[in-house]
Amino acid sequence: MFESCYAAGPNRCALAAASNRTGAEMARDFYNFIEKITASPVGLDGPGVIFDGFNIKTLIFSQTYDVTSWKEIIAAMAPILYGTPDESFAALTAIAGGIATPNATTPKLGMLEPNMAIHCGDRIPRTNSYDEIHPHLLRLYDTSYYQGGPNAFVQNACAQWPWKAKEIYQGNFEAKTKHPILVLSNSLDGQTPLISAKNMSAGFEGAVILENDGTGVSRDQCLEGKG
Repeated sequence: MFESCYAAGPNRCALAAASNRTGAEMARDFYNFIEKITASPVGLDGPGVIFDGFNIKTLIFSQTYDVTSWKEIIAAMAPILYGTPDESFAALTAIAGGIATPNATTPKLGMLEPNMAIHCGDRIPRTNSYDEIHPHLLRLYDTSYYQGGPNAFVQNACAQWPWKAKEIYQGNFEAKTKHPILVLSNSLDGQTPLISAKNMSAGFEGAVILENDGTGVSRDQCLEGKG
């Protein structure tokens, strides 16, 4: 994202206009900001939110799901990284409403249970012991700088989830299907990358990958054979 911002130039990218830095330098500044706010969280008066490393990582992870939201998050990050202290504080306050507000408690809690059910229903490992899950949480931190920490919340919940789905699949993905499988993937999705589609399709004999050079695949593209 930062390299694309630098390539776009100051006329098209707010971060480039605010910083006059290369993509690598902007990324470095952003990583430094995350470390700083992790060590010293910021309390925001209006939304009543403590903005820390967990919040900013969760926000960035969700907002960079595909390139369509890059412009929005980059515009928000420009004053946070390169504005005055007052501008940075105001920008953090502005985007904090998307994370938590006093009036958003009910809707967010309403989404918590179905989200946890989707994540946890068919996961097999269950434990009430933090000592058992702790090594796996450390592995998450080592695997993903952004999602390792926030994802630990999901893993802890799933380890203690009291319900199990009826249809838990415990086999592998090596099979010969009646008809060859068409696997759809795209080149600009950081959360479900193309390499994952290739790894999965390798187990199905005769499978073919349709790669879309974008952030998704539409029905019309499939019917027209474009990708």
